[in-house]
Parts: sequence; C-alpha cells; structure tokens
Amino acid sequence: MKQYVNLETIDMFKNKSIEIMPLTVLTGVNGSGKTTILKAIEDQFCNTKHYKWTGLSIFKEHFEGKKGDILLFEQPEVGLHPKFQLALADDILAYAQAGRTVVVETHSDHIINRLTRRFIEKQEVRDILKIYFLKHEADLGQNVFEITNIHIDDVDGCICDDKDFFYQFADETVEIMSTGYKNLQKKCKDKQSSIEEIKIDREKGIFDAPKEFFSEFASETMEIVNASVRNRNGEYNL
Repeated sequence: MKQYVNLETIDMFKNKSIEIMPLTVLTGVNGSGKTTILKAIEDQFCNTKHYKWTGLSIFKEHFEGKKGDILLFEQPEVGLHPKFQLALADDILAYAQAGRTVVVETHSDHIINRLTRRFIEKQEVRDILKIYFLKHEADLGQNVFEITNIHIDDVDGCICDDKDFFYQFADETVEIMSTGYKNLQKKCKDKQSSIEEIKIDREKGIFDAPKEFFSEFASETMEIVNASVRNRNGEYNL
C-alpha cells in the first residue's frame, strides 16, 4: 500500500503531498524544508523513529526499529569519512529491503552516488527508491519550495539539470584541470621546464595519493559508469 505525507498545511511547499517509498531520500540546499518534511512524517505516522548520528559505529550500535517502522535519518553522514558514508548508504538500503520504511535527509553526494549505483545494478532497488530534490521556486514567492522527484535511469543514473544537484565536485574538478593546464602552459612559455619535467603540484593537482585520501567519489563514479555500460549492453538480468 502506498504511503503519502500530507503537506497541505505547510505554506513553504508548492507540493501538497509526496509519496514515501521504502527508501526515500530528501536532498537540497540548506533551508529548503527537508527537516520540515521529517517533522510532518513524525506528526502523521505513529510508528516513526527519528535518528541523528555523527558516526557509523554509533549508527550500528544504537539502531532500533522493526519491520513496518518508519525510520527517519537526519544527516547521518555528519562526521563520517567518505568510505564510511558509502558503507552507511548500503546499511540504510539493507534496512529498507528488510521491511522498514526509511527516509533519509542528506547533503552527501557519496550517499546519493552509492544509492544511484545500486539502483543501476539491481532491479529490486529500482522498485523501492525515490530521491526528492527540494529547490527554491522563484516564481512562486520568496520562501516557496518545489519538491522534484529525481528521475533515475538504469543507464544514465540521476538526471537533473539543476546546478545545485551535486554538480560541485565535477565543476571544481574542471576548474582544477583548467587552472593546472594554464600553469603548465605558463611554465613551458617561460622556459622554466619542459613538459617532461613537470611532475605534480599545480599542474596535476593531487594524484598517486593513498586510497583513503578522498578517492571515493571518483571510484564510485567509475562504478556507476561501469554498471551503466553493463545495462546498456544487456549484461544484467533485468
């Protein structure tokens, strides 16, 4: 049976309700109403449990809830290294698959990426996952927000052209590469060194770093790409 949270009495939303899936993710800029939706769920359903955690070990140790409960996780990624955020996303997915309804409010691109990857890899995840993006709707008033259901494709992943939907890593990477290339051109022009003599620092940024040095985003992105290619080639049993 489908579950909905009623938002009619909340003036800040254009939407009057949203569907709550077994795994529902709320994301968007600060102040867009994600926590307000969690509060509305608490008010409208009697079997909710609301959690705020700052570490994966605490998350596992204090997890409660049984089949049929609605679990509300408010920014569970806070304080966690990216590799633990990825593991946390899989834990959250497991709770949803075990019969709980899970609603996650997050700013973590690592959690979004891991769930997107699982969506691409597994049909059973496609049946239970929704990602909502909350954004300011300028045409509707200064403090009015629209809740958009992000389309997730089994080949292309999350499809959203809004600049606030986790494009910051890609944009910053482009700027690093562009500035590094300009520095490289300047060094060669000034005859400070040849291209062969250029090694690291400003030209290439950070590379050949330990695995724990924030390589998780790139690794997870490659896994999403690989899973997408397999879907395009029909290698998954859909």
